Amino acid sequence: MSTQPPSASRRGFLQRSSILAGSTLLAPVVEPLLRVVPDSTSADFTELERLAARHLATMQPREAYFAAQGGLFAFIAMLLGAIAAVVQILEYFGVRPRFSSSVRYDGACSARDFQMAEAAARREGYSDFHGVSTSPRVERNFSMFVAKEDTQNRAEMVTAYDGLQAVNLKGWEPSIFHAAIRLVAQKYQLSETALAQSMAITSRVNRVTNDKVQVSSFRIPGNGFLLHDRTPMPDCPLGKLCIYVPGVTPANISELPVLWLKS
Repeated sequence: MSTQPPSASRRGFLQRSSILAGSTLLAPVVEPLLRVVPDSTSADFTELERLAARHLATMQPREAYFAAQGGLFAFIAMLLGAIAAVVQILEYFGVRPRFSSSVRYDGACSARDFQMAEAAARREGYSDFHGVSTSPRVERNFSMFVAKEDTQNRAEMVTAYDGLQAVNLKGWEPSIFHAAIRLVAQKYQLSETALAQSMAITSRVNRVTNDKVQVSSFRIPGNGFLLHDRTPMPDCPLGKLCIYVPGVTPANISELPVLWLKS
């Protein structure tokens, strides 16, 4: 085996490799997400969603801090509790929250999905419900159902858009959805109707690896999305959220607003 010292180009390669290895140790959460969202276009994610997920994978918390201080496009989001979040979501969509032990399904689209959601919520100990209500601010039939349980400050929300399959928001997801609506409302100053029509959830797509959801895309009208990267980050245990609202947010992936999620 040769004992000659490495050439200058070889030394440069070794130095770059060392730097890359050090970067991997400093940010171990990035690499798993890159496995979840490969370079090839997936069947379940659109090209724009895939590019947004790759962009999210490269972002670090320090970027969020400096961007938030500078008033740019990345923000620290302190999330509300689930009950406060679902109440404000209903209000954003022009619905006055009314809770009771029974649920009305008159005129609800996807009524069967809502009935199944109610049955599941009751099995999980919920007994206080709102809905099913249709938003007067969304042109399509956008219906909402909420289950809440005050003693543990927990709530779930189910939405259905124009007869499509219902989308269930559980755990921290109602709070994350609320944070996205609040950012769009404050940053882009939409009218109440424009905000509701832009932010109605139409469907949900998950990317899964090892039986664990790593990335969820909550799709909104016009092929927009709220892309939630669930990978925990330092000081942001709930990950980060990228928001694309067609005709409202920038079209450039690197300029989309990003929320760093703190519980």
